[in-house]
Amino acid sequence: MDGATGRNLKIGLAVVLFSGAIGYWLYSRPSSPLDADISFVCVQSGKTYYFDRTDVSEIPMRNPDTGERTLMPTYERDGITYVSARFADRLKDLAEANRYVDPATRKVKDAP
Repeated sequence: MDGATGRNLKIGLAVVLFSGAIGYWLYSRPSSPLDADISFVCVQSGKTYYFDRTDVSEIPMRNPDTGERTLMPTYERDGITYVSARFADRLKDLAEANRYVDPATRKVKDAP
């Protein structure tokens, strides 16, 4: 084996080991756990509710206080609460009851 071949072999081995180390690091680090609870807002009252992820079966969820399906899932970004974009069409279905969510931006207004 001449010097150039040996050098290329060492470089190839270094690349393989480096790639393996990066792959190991990416797959071994802990993933961010999902929150156990999902937050919902009642579009009629503005009140916030939390449900265990396993209890969410239908959107909109039934409000435990009124029995009506007026609860939409929310998330917070930069201190502002929004209804998830995924459910924008269902938010439109609640137009008559909706008093607290801007349908254009899906931003939740502060409850009284």
